[in-house]
Amino acid sequence: MDIDDLKPGPSSRKRKRGIQADLPVATRASARRSKPKKTSNTPVVRQSKRLRSVTATVASEEDAREGTRVFAVWMGDGHFYAAKVHSHVKEDQFKLYFDDDTTSVVPITQMRSFSLRIGDEVLTGGSSRPYKVVGLEDGYVKIRNDDETVTRELSLIRISGKTIECEWKDRILLMNNVMTMSGPVKLTTSPTPSRLLVANTIPKPAKRMPLSSKKVLAKTGLVVTLSVTNDNWGSDKVNIINSIRSAGGIVVDDFSSVINMEGKHAYNNNQWVIEKKDVKWIGDKNIERLFLIADDANQKPKFLIALALGIPCLSRSWVDDCIGKGEDREWLTYTLPQGYSAALNGRPSQQVDVDWGNSIHYLKDIMSNSVPCKLFSKMSILVLGADMVPMPKGKCVSFFREKAQEAHNALARIILAMGASRVEAVSDLKYASATTADYDLIVIRDADRYTQELPSHTTVHWTWVKDCLVASRFLSRPQWCYIDLENSQEA
Repeated sequence: MDIDDLKPGPSSRKRKRGIQADLPVATRASARRSKPKKTSNTPVVRQSKRLRSVTATVASEEDAREGTRVFAVWMGDGHFYAAKVHSHVKEDQFKLYFDDDTTSVVPITQMRSFSLRIGDEVLTGGSSRPYKVVGLEDGYVKIRNDDETVTRELSLIRISGKTIECEWKDRILLMNNVMTMSGPVKLTTSPTPSRLLVANTIPKPAKRMPLSSKKVLAKTGLVVTLSVTNDNWGSDKVNIINSIRSAGGIVVDDFSSVINMEGKHAYNNNQWVIEKKDVKWIGDKNIERLFLIADDANQKPKFLIALALGIPCLSRSWVDDCIGKGEDREWLTYTLPQGYSAALNGRPSQQVDVDWGNSIHYLKDIMSNSVPCKLFSKMSILVLGADMVPMPKGKCVSFFREKAQEAHNALARIILAMGASRVEAVSDLKYASATTADYDLIVIRDADRYTQELPSHTTVHWTWVKDCLVASRFLSRPQWCYIDLENSQEA
């Protein structure tokens, strides 16, 4: 089948996007509109049509007959699919025929040139794991991941909206790039020359690997944490880690090893400051997606920072089922609750992007993930207390146990992950860079550490922060009642 031989029809029925199989099946076929076949006296001759780049180009004569080919968003799932431009509706809005015979009106800002390139990330079928494009020809795309190399029709390919946002900025369309089936859009702008995309010849698809030899967790980073109620957490953690490694997964000891949140120390480590813009993804190049694995929801630092960042926290049974079934299981059904919220008297579900993991840019741009509730968005927050200041990398305070040290370093970083633009942690107010009135919030470790010099309307304690994170909303702030024990009658 040639790329331009796909003849979309005018159906407008609802699309089922994310669960399409790699090959046509009954559910996909039933969604297509039945059309009578056209008869022609012209001999059937297969012409070799290359994928054409239309970035900053004027539509060709062939576009005039069939409409410009584009990749466009389907609002049902936010992914981009192959389509043809049917007509200009109004202003920047176009009616499109997608390759599976569904239609939609899409603004030009949500369309990209029909210009797949070698190395692009794409998705196919029900898999959330991205493939790399390694060849293009005649309406087919050759794609590869760790397990297999396959060839797919363009109609079976979709592109993550996150990938489009980050990697397709040079493939944005202008109005003079678009030709409808009824003719060009009338504009006064001058045309620019077109250019062709060089395509590679595609050999026969590679044979699928047998399930027993597939590394179902390849290129998957996994952070493991177990609840304090697990009496066998030591042996259980070892078993989980061994299972992950046997399935090709990458065990991540701590988020700090893949996400740089170091910050800067001053005043002999009595002050620590970090800004949102300083946070960078530094993970292994072989990690393309990241999850946290736990036996249950808990309030350990790893679990809390995953919630704040929007990293899915999954039940350990996901690992077991992936290995047992010999396939990458859909992770969404394995998500744990965020924890128990006394204020809500319930266990809220996680706020995660269901498309998490289908693009590396979810990790590279992790601080811009807007799906989790960023309660402290744009806030400047002061964290006050000697045990709230993160220690420099590699340094450990002698009287802290190892697990206490982990929590000691994580508190301010969790607050940053909850959306704050700037977090400053100090052991004493004299090391703060501004007055208490200049901060949106002041966080102390426990309620009994409140003093009269702290503003009552902006001071909260760490337990309140955790409760807000689990509930995904601001709860009533603590009511402070300061008693001067030295001068009071009770004293």
